[in-house]
Amino acid sequence: IVQPVTRISFNSKTALVYLNETTQLEWTVEPDNATNKILAFKSAKEAIATVDAAGIVTGVKSGKTTVTATATDGSKRKASITVHAGKHVEGVRMYRRHAYIDPGQSATTKAIVEPKDALNKNTIWTSSNPSIVTAEATKGEQVKITGMNYGDAVITATTEDGGFQAELPVTVGDFDYGVAFLGDIGWDEDAKFTISVRNDSNFVITQITAVISVNNGGEPGNPPV
Repeated sequence: IVQPVTRISFNSKTALVYLNETTQLEWTVEPDNATNKILAFKSAKEAIATVDAAGIVTGVKSGKTTVTATATDGSKRKASITVHAGKHVEGVRMYRRHAYIDPGQSATTKAIVEPKDALNKNTIWTSSNPSIVTAEATKGEQVKITGMNYGDAVITATTEDGGFQAELPVTVGDFDYGVAFLGDIGWDEDAKFTISVRNDSNFVITQITAVISVNNGGEPGNPPV
């Protein structure tokens, strides 16, 4: 008695393969007692990745393709899987040079994994002092940092592929409180901008941001155009 194939399924929705490397696809053929379980494989874009008769995929060029497995017993059963091909990670750097955050507040930043067509950009995040700032991985290269207590700490991103690392210094303090402008904003004869500030808090001022609009002038005592 000939038992035809009734179902083919890949063990995952997607597969990853690095350029010039191989990965073995895994699948299930039903029923277990199917007479002929041999499958034929085909890649929709062989310029991206090829696949042989044993279901072994080889990465050729960065991109995405679909591999289809077809039963050879005449049952016409098929299954498809998306294959992503790309490069190994070559390095990582931080999006910011320094992060400033208030206690109890959270912010999102990221690491930049290189090259752009790296296949696996996932990063593992750690904090040098979780009692000051915590680091929670969100998606891919992104991280959520939360200020816990006043102080300084460093968060580190480590790539899953290759173990490359980058560090981001984080300062937790009161950055929206205790700073007041004193007197008028003035320009000297060389058009150098000067301001004076007063710190009413118990913490060192680490950053001052000012937005200044000018619309005329150019003479001593007035801002230049």
